[in-house]
Amino acid sequence: SNGEARTGKLSISAAGQTIDVTINQANIITATEEEVLAQLNIYPNPASSFLMIEGNVDYYQLVDITGKIQLEDDTKQQNEIRIDTDNLSKGIYFMRLHTTLGSATQRIIIQ
Repeated sequence: SNGEARTGKLSISAAGQTIDVTINQANIITATEEEVLAQLNIYPNPASSFLMIEGNVDYYQLVDITGKIQLEDDTKQQNEIRIDTDNLSKGIYFMRLHTTLGSATQRIIIQ
């Protein structure tokens, strides 16, 4: 959604009393995974010695197929990130990317 206001109401009842809580959020901007990935350029894929990420990334994790985090970094919106992959085993990984727009996961092959 783009810039939509959201309102939620929560009622809590205990000991014969009810408390109503209303939550208002304004200007919520979220992007789909496809929209996040469209703002990034990840190459080469498959990779052998390095991986490049171009675009504003706040944080990334490279996760193996068992779910174990192999690499991660708080990149604080760097525009270009080079990740050395020499020490990684060959196989399939998942790159979790967090940006100001939202989060996305990209499948990465190390060969």
